[in-house]
Amino acid sequence: MNKISTINEHGEVLESDDVPRSMAVQLQKAEIDQQVSTAKAYPRSIKRVQSSIMDMATLDEQSADECIYALPRGGKPIKGPSIRFAEILKQAFGNCRSGSRVVEVNKSEMYVEAEGVFHDLETNSSTTKRVRRRISDKRGQVFKDDMIIVTGNAACSIALRNAILDGVPKPLWRTAYQAVEATIAGDITTLSERRTRALKHLAAVGLSPDQVYACLAVEGEADITVDNVLTMRGMYSALKNGEATVEEMIGRNHQSPTKLSEQLAAKKASQTPPEQPQEPQDGFNADFVQQQTSAIQSEPQPEPEPIEETPQSLPSDTEAGSAEPEQLFPHKVAQELIASLKALENEKQISNTWHLQFEKRAEQMDEYDRQALAQIAGAFSDFVQEKCTRVALDNLCDDLLAEIFERNDQPAL
Repeated sequence: MNKISTINEHGEVLESDDVPRSMAVQLQKAEIDQQVSTAKAYPRSIKRVQSSIMDMATLDEQSADECIYALPRGGKPIKGPSIRFAEILKQAFGNCRSGSRVVEVNKSEMYVEAEGVFHDLETNSSTTKRVRRRISDKRGQVFKDDMIIVTGNAACSIALRNAILDGVPKPLWRTAYQAVEATIAGDITTLSERRTRALKHLAAVGLSPDQVYACLAVEGEADITVDNVLTMRGMYSALKNGEATVEEMIGRNHQSPTKLSEQLAAKKASQTPPEQPQEPQDGFNADFVQQQTSAIQSEPQPEPEPIEETPQSLPSDTEAGSAEPEQLFPHKVAQELIASLKALENEKQISNTWHLQFEKRAEQMDEYDRQALAQIAGAFSDFVQEKCTRVALDNLCDDLLAEIFERNDQPAL
């Protein structure tokens, strides 16, 4: 029997048998060899693999929901296949081995590292992926042991997903993934029902509607599009499968109502093409102008009545200097604007009130106050068109009004 000698930290020589270790290695080697032999004897069919992936991924709407994940980043979602889709790929691909494990827990650097492995037995190609996950909270404190275990399991799922997706060729599953997206998104006829259901599901896992609107960079439920519904279903799947947390989703995407309004206004402005000056189609017709001028001059004109000139006294220097321009207080103008627009019912009335009563007054203010007043008018216009809710409108007005008070050194109400 072979002996293995080792020296411990105290300098003592320890001997142990190598039989258990060598037996384990031999058993694992024999298992892999048998699997390789079976894979060579029964090779996979590419058409059968594609058909199986499509059938399982689009079996029903719930199965399709679990096949995609989404992480909003700055209003633009990062979407991709989830761990559930990767499991379908592994099952349909066949003749393969896969697994994952935690390889390191570093409490000093506050991360846990997991490794995922995928081995194609037919081609003898192997793929290894590693993933690190943070194990500290927002205050910089290390998680407790049970949360470290949960985080390690999530890291293992992500590492396994990445290894499988990298090991199974994308041409085999691209069409099935596109079918999953179409199944989840639906069309315009089912948009209202699907976005209401998506909001309800996200609320069940800890995301409030306002947090969802901030992640999607929209003002309310009415602004959620078909593409947004796809993102919302991916967010729910990522939270449900443990591939992401609520803090990760809202931590980098939280926006105040003011910043959100500015972002949406800039987006609308970028989508609206600038107006081009219209040129006359036929150019300047000098003959036509001359004919019209001659016709007007040939018509008899009434004699003008004599105007009696009355002497008027010129204002004195004192009277002339007493006329001062109207002093504008931006916070008072903003309050007056909000009170005026609340009484209006349609977009045309709001536009007329803004242009006729407040636009010129706003031009006399600085850039920040002028933009704030314009945003208030735009928010009321969106509200009457049902593009935002009353709550979102009130919150936006309160924030803009508070900023105006602060900039002009006035105590807020």
